[in-house]
Amino acid sequence: MIQFLPDIRKVRNALIVTHQNEDFDAICSGLILLEMFKNIGIKSDFYILSDNYDKWSFLPYSDRIICFGEEHYLDDRYDLFFAVDTSNLDKYRHIYRKIRNAFIGIIDHHDKIKTESFDLLIQDEKAAATAQILYWILIKNFGMITYTQAVNMYAAILSDSMFFRSPKVDWRTHYIFGEISKILDDVDKRFIKRMVMEDRHIEPDYYKLIYYLTNNRVYSYEVSGRKNSILVSFIYVKNKISSNPKYRSMLNNKMILIDILSDISRVHYS
Repeated sequence: MIQFLPDIRKVRNALIVTHQNEDFDAICSGLILLEMFKNIGIKSDFYILSDNYDKWSFLPYSDRIICFGEEHYLDDRYDLFFAVDTSNLDKYRHIYRKIRNAFIGIIDHHDKIKTESFDLLIQDEKAAATAQILYWILIKNFGMITYTQAVNMYAAILSDSMFFRSPKVDWRTHYIFGEISKILDDVDKRFIKRMVMEDRHIEPDYYKLIYYLTNNRVYSYEVSGRKNSILVSFIYVKNKISSNPKYRSMLNNKMILIDILSDISRVHYS
């Protein structure tokens, strides 16, 4: 069913890991992969190198996270080992005996690969987040994104793109964000944004402006003619903000306005 994996019928247990000092993209990408495996009947564990579970407890499937120091909850042997948002496998030597015969895969958006010990590498260094790569994997293999996958993907992209300020943000990032935004309800989107904002230490006024942009169909546009569509959308929303007393005062802050407008100049089109 999943084209990049070995014979699924032979896979019984999968272990998913990510980098140390986990961020939203690391955790959410792992949880997306865990749900994908669950949906095709593969028992999966997601092991992290910190003991900070509470921070992620609001995310779907976060109860499946196994923290550092809880290795006794891991199975004795895994057939499948996947590292997401990282290629540094050195930190997992202490559990090597559990994965030494496993098929090893890496899904990452970073440009430097730090190991040669893998069976499969899925890498897109141009992606703003690893979750962005997982979007296409899910669409290609299943033709859809579940609600819980959309929640995790939404948080991952917002965080790793730094609310679309990263130089890696391009039309694909906006397109994926628009597609998953259609799946989620407004209550969940507001809550996720606030949690990511707190993690990223984004100022409240900047958050309000970002919130307005991402809740006014800015990213709902067709891929065809995408350059004009995205620019028109930003100009349209900018005009709406400037005519709205609630947001007009924010436009007096030139730094905030520059931050928003710089996002437009950083969108690259193939």
